[in-house]
Amino acid sequence: MKAIQLWCCVSCEHDWAREFDWTGLADQAVRLENSHRTILRESFVVTSRSATLDPSENRIRDRTAVAGETESIEDPIREARRAIRLAGLAVATEKGYVSWIRRFGYFRLRRLGSSSLREFDTQGSALYLEYLALERHVSPATQKQALNALVFLARHGRSHSLLPSEVNFRANVYALKSLGVSQIISVSAVGSLREHIAPGDAVLPRQFIDRTEGRARTFFGGGAVAHVSLADPICEHVSEQLACSAEKIGQGSIHRGGTYLCIEGPQFSTRAESELWRQFGATVVGMTGMPEARLAREAEMCYATLALPSDYDCWRGNDDNVTGAAAFAMLKAQVDKTKRIVADALVSLDPGRQCRCHHALDEALFTPLEEMPTTTRQRLSVVLSGFVQRKGAGAA
Repeated sequence: MKAIQLWCCVSCEHDWAREFDWTGLADQAVRLENSHRTILRESFVVTSRSATLDPSENRIRDRTAVAGETESIEDPIREARRAIRLAGLAVATEKGYVSWIRRFGYFRLRRLGSSSLREFDTQGSALYLEYLALERHVSPATQKQALNALVFLARHGRSHSLLPSEVNFRANVYALKSLGVSQIISVSAVGSLREHIAPGDAVLPRQFIDRTEGRARTFFGGGAVAHVSLADPICEHVSEQLACSAEKIGQGSIHRGGTYLCIEGPQFSTRAESELWRQFGATVVGMTGMPEARLAREAEMCYATLALPSDYDCWRGNDDNVTGAAAFAMLKAQVDKTKRIVADALVSLDPGRQCRCHHALDEALFTPLEEMPTTTRQRLSVVLSGFVQRKGAGAA
């Protein structure tokens, strides 16, 4: 019922829907029995199924499960199946998602030593997609199906358990690049460092100051040297499309430009630090913008950030301390607005549009391809794919 209400009121914006008695309708709703055909439209017997990787063929095969393995995989799958049905997805989509999620669970068991889908992270997902591409030689379309299933599981089947420092930004960007993604929209909760930027506004920063420590910030090394330009780390075209979409949605003020200062976290800033960030000229402060923007530029992808202030950090005075609970509450209040902004921007953005971001390596790669170690070139094959294609076309 809530989904129908959101669809009519928010997505379709029907005037009648805002005045309709949704509460009264919900009170009259009848809960489906477990025997109803909608609930029982498909049942799987999984308690005796498992899989393993054949060392000689790298294939997943059914076999008798080791005690406890099936439960650790199937419990999250049941939750995902319920979320799929509540979301109203098609039967074929459910079958595909469940199949890929199950395969991913057994891949984690055999390759990563853990079958719990409640613990999977982006690195494990990237390794699985790499396995499908390099060892199973599946098509890009099939890889996208697998990625969609894992994205759904990530949203509905696990808790948020990674600190900003623990996010594998390289794996995230690599996975998107391997699937042919050319533009990245990053949504980030931030603290405002300026009085005129209030919680609930939207900021489209154009610059970054990187104060992170110890995060992997480049794809290169190991015999491959590249120095990309980060003078303008944000793609102006994508950022402007986001700004136009935010203005169209019309909730809160929109601020074009500014500087995002990225700290290591997970603690919020001290008052002295917050004042220092303001002296640096920063507009907002967050924990996830870097090194993501660096890596996107190395991967020759357009990148833009939609920064959503949840608080004023702590520079305003003793009565304005930042708390995780308050920041999270403000972030939850902006979820609907954020979805609408991004959805509108996606309609306007052309993934095939040529941009200078897609040529970042043209004057940045110092090591000739033929002089790179074989293992390094293989590791960088996805990142270098556009550069190699352009070089080949030029030689022809």
